[in-house]
Amino acid sequence: MKISAALIMKNEEENLPRLLKSLQGKFDEIIVVDTGSTDRSIEIAKEYGCKVYEKEWNGFADARNYAISKCEGEWIWHFDADFELEDKEFEKFQKFLLHWERSKNKEEIKVVGVHIKNFGFDGVVKAVSTQAFIHRNVSEIFWTGKIHEQLNTKMSLLLPVYVNHFGYQDENVQKQKALRNLELLLHDIVTIKDKNKRFDRLFYILQSYAILTHFDPSLSKEAQKFIAKFLVMKDEVTEDSLEFMKIYGLYYITLIYMQSGKFQQALELLQNSQDYFEKIPDLIVIYIQLLYKTKKKELAKKYFLKAAKVLGTLHIQKNTAIIDKINDFYQMSQNRCFELFTDEDIPVIWQKWKKEKTLFFGLLLLSLYEKYKNEKYEKFLDKLIKIFHNEIFLIKKLHIYLEKKEWEKAKKMAMNLLHSNPHSCKAKEILGVVAIHEQNYSEAIRYFMDVVQMCKNSAGLQNLLVAIDEGGYQKESEKIRHLLKK
Repeated sequence: MKISAALIMKNEEENLPRLLKSLQGKFDEIIVVDTGSTDRSIEIAKEYGCKVYEKEWNGFADARNYAISKCEGEWIWHFDADFELEDKEFEKFQKFLLHWERSKNKEEIKVVGVHIKNFGFDGVVKAVSTQAFIHRNVSEIFWTGKIHEQLNTKMSLLLPVYVNHFGYQDENVQKQKALRNLELLLHDIVTIKDKNKRFDRLFYILQSYAILTHFDPSLSKEAQKFIAKFLVMKDEVTEDSLEFMKIYGLYYITLIYMQSGKFQQALELLQNSQDYFEKIPDLIVIYIQLLYKTKKKELAKKYFLKAAKVLGTLHIQKNTAIIDKINDFYQMSQNRCFELFTDEDIPVIWQKWKKEKTLFFGLLLLSLYEKYKNEKYEKFLDKLIKIFHNEIFLIKKLHIYLEKKEWEKAKKMAMNLLHSNPHSCKAKEILGVVAIHEQNYSEAIRYFMDVVQMCKNSAGLQNLLVAIDEGGYQKESEKIRHLLKK
């Protein structure tokens, strides 16, 4: 069975090699549609043996549909240039495909979804989303929408297959994408008559403003008319597929209010939306932040404990929406628990942990142990590692090993962490520190170069310079200076 990979691109020379390297040997052909690159993107695609076509830009759906017209495979898998497909994930897809094609009802499976793992700067997954990116190559299936395009046929199946996404690591990239998206969405919304589709566009307009007000709070004035329209329309649209947008749009509105200093409006919105807290965990987390900012500390403490319970339940249910909230809750535990909780609260939290043993009560209790230098800290940390094997706990244990100069233990644990998450910047930093101790400077440079390049900032830079200086590597020194100029 012939399978085509298809992607559209413009000026993606930094991302493209990672994606194309991960696709090589998996697909019968890789179709690339370029919409006006001025960098080396086309040259790189040809170097990897892709079939490259150029197309004038007329929106995302138009470009993806043009890619479909060039595909010869019976199945098409669409990618973005900032994606990566691991071997094990493609193998899972192949097994599912073989099973479908042998089944009597194979024609019922037409559009297939996959999970998208969105990585942050530190190499940790911040969120997991789903997208219908795979479909049969038949004329009745095509893309619609200039922006936030979707296939016109409903998803038949969501596979437990994961694709890595690195596109939202750089804040400047987020800003530029939001500006581009907003322009297209504002054009779209005045041409659409269908109420459900207009609501869909409103949701993404608010998403764009939520990103842009982070950089320019004054844009909240522009956003206000769309907020008003959204709040009216959310009670008018009835399509089940829009239910998530109705609720999550409230999160974007709250973010716009917060970033423009309108804390009271944000509080009132969330106080009237508490029924949604258990469905959309982002809402309860941002509510706690609002309560803290408005000095309602006792109430913030109450909802902190409620959040630990709600998020813990979702984690037990393996709800993918919880992944980015683990890090958010951990940061809140580190930054807020010292002011919201005292050492007298430790027995209360301990009883809650003992009763439920959820990740979030564990995070909170560990933060309190750490803040108050409780002698049970390291022992409890070991317990959490054994139960959850979460990267947050592993990194804390690694730092303990470094403080105690237990180099071999640190190296072994960091290598195991890197094996389970090859993108972990923290694991690479620690392996670089161990390599410096071992006077293996070339290996240290390799790890720290990865950290600096992935983070696009000075993270790991000081250790990198130490390794370069002590190792006497002139060429590497020149490379890092060139990298920093970028």
